[in-house]
Amino acid sequence: MDSSDTKRPLSFLDSYAANRGPIVSSWLVEGESQGSFVQLEGPFRRYRRTPAASSDEPDRIEFELWVPGLNWLFAPLYRRLLTKANSKLASFLPPAPISPASLVTLGLAFWITLVVAYCATLLGQTLAFGAGSLHASSFAQAVLLGASRFDVLIAIPATRLADRLGRVAVLKWSFVAAIAATVVIGFSPNAFVLGVFQILAKAAATTVTLVVVVLVAESVESKARAWAMGFLILPTALGAGTCAALVSTLGITDWMWRVLFFITIFALALLWSVKRLAESERFQHASRSRSLKELNHPKLRSRLILISVAAALVNIFFIPASQFRNQYLTVNRHYLPYQVSLFTLFTNLPAGIGLALGSRLSETRGRRGVASLGLAVGGLLFGLAFVTSGYWLIIFGTLGSIAGTFGVPAISVFGPELFPTKLRSGANVIATVAGRIGSAVGLILVGVGRARGMSYGTPIALLMVGPIILSVVVLLFFPETMGETLEEINPDDLGDDFPTGLV
Repeated sequence: MDSSDTKRPLSFLDSYAANRGPIVSSWLVEGESQGSFVQLEGPFRRYRRTPAASSDEPDRIEFELWVPGLNWLFAPLYRRLLTKANSKLASFLPPAPISPASLVTLGLAFWITLVVAYCATLLGQTLAFGAGSLHASSFAQAVLLGASRFDVLIAIPATRLADRLGRVAVLKWSFVAAIAATVVIGFSPNAFVLGVFQILAKAAATTVTLVVVVLVAESVESKARAWAMGFLILPTALGAGTCAALVSTLGITDWMWRVLFFITIFALALLWSVKRLAESERFQHASRSRSLKELNHPKLRSRLILISVAAALVNIFFIPASQFRNQYLTVNRHYLPYQVSLFTLFTNLPAGIGLALGSRLSETRGRRGVASLGLAVGGLLFGLAFVTSGYWLIIFGTLGSIAGTFGVPAISVFGPELFPTKLRSGANVIATVAGRIGSAVGLILVGVGRARGMSYGTPIALLMVGPIILSVVVLLFFPETMGETLEEINPDDLGDDFPTGLV
């Protein structure tokens, strides 16, 4: 949230009102004040609609909207809604009004997430190019990639500090650490130095990612949490995609891979944004500090097992499918490099459709149904893409991408929702460890399949049983949390000093 009270210029808009009464919609609720209408609930920092003297004249609307770095995206949307309050564009927003503070938090979280996603993706994209200049053997490269998975061992205590010291403090220092370690990698004289700082960079990036999710979940309205989780997928994909796109420049010189690490230093300009984040009010008012041993409480233990199993079963399929997709296309389907790029672009772009639908329906139809449908259909279709060819490969890949992202907002919001404030970060990093184990198992199983003469596609397709099983687990055992406040889900958070305005 923005702690600044700086006034920004008002925007003005003339609009013909559908009626002369106050607007009451899913994105804005007006109230009457001195002959005009003001915002009771909604996204604007300042807002006033002055009715025209006659029905032949437009109303005068004054408003101020600020979403850091994203006004170009949100301002046209809200301007359109102000001229047509019941526009279908409202379906891209949560089903209830979102506050100005929540939009500021989301805007800052967007850019922070984009940077750390870029940092976390760099090694896998550049290692093959940097190996020559560092004289790293194939074995050394494999060791580097394997060792980078141990970043979570550093992320565990770092993320746990967010439950003790606060979200923003840990977020700020982890963000700086991720950028600093990434820049140092660019100076690496050998593979050992690269490996050490890559572990540090990924650990810091993992910490930032987990803490950002917790901060956003605690800051936004109860009917916008799943929508916000879906929104944060966008910068994650954009950061990783930016890194992948820059790989095309690596052939310019032998040292160009270092430049991709160096340029992250410019992201320090975002540090002012991190400093403008206000601490989560829920963290500030949490009644007491809590030990991770409390996760042994039957209710919390069952919830921790559920989200850990979910992380493992998702990653056991989708991580190998992502990691080995290019090998499958080039080795088993004989795609040329440009065809791989076109396939990736063509199948991934429509995923935004699934993300938009899943984000909205998670808040209106329920988490469990959306998550279960996305996991089952997405896993099945994406798995079939690895045992088909020609047009069917493209069709299954595209539909699987849409269906898979459809379930992402619903399944990802359970992590921050199901645990008390002072255990939220710690519980989610434990689930992350389970997810890493699941991904390792999936990668190993694909390797075993290859060693036994299978194509890349067959063992990957068999692993689609993971998300399909999870879809049943979600329906049968996960609680439905749609529309509930975090305190309704976790009653233990309600202390005598807890402000009722947050509930």
